[in-house]
Amino acid sequence: MIYLIGLLAGFANGFFTSGAGQIIVVYLIYVLCLDTVKSRATSVICMTIGTIISIFKYMKIIEVDMTKVILVVCVSLMCGYFGPKILKKMNSNIVNLSSGILIVVLGAIKLVIKYLK
Repeated sequence: MIYLIGLLAGFANGFFTSGAGQIIVVYLIYVLCLDTVKSRATSVICMTIGTIISIFKYMKIIEVDMTKVILVVCVSLMCGYFGPKILKKMNSNIVNLSSGILIVVLGAIKLVIKYLK
C-alpha cells in the first residue's frame, strides 16, 4: 500500500505539479491513523523532495523568469515559517475541513476559468 501511495504522490507531483500532498495526507490520517499535524508535516517533507527533483526537469522544458521565481520563493518561505506555527494551534477537525473546502474551491475556480475562456 505504501508503494502505491508513493507512486500516486510522485506521479501527481511530477505530472500535475499538485495534489501529491493531499494524497499523502489522506493516507497518513485515515490509513496509518496519524495526527493531522504530523501527517501534514510529513507530507510537506515528502513533497519538498519530489518538488526539488521536478524543478530541474521543468527547467529543461520551459523558460523561467527567475525574478518572479525568486519573489514567489521568498513569499513562500515567509508563509512556510508562520504556517506551521498556526497549524499547531488549530483543532485537527478544523484543519481537515478547511483543507477539503480549499481543494473544492480551487477546483471550482479552475473549472470556471477554463470554461469562461
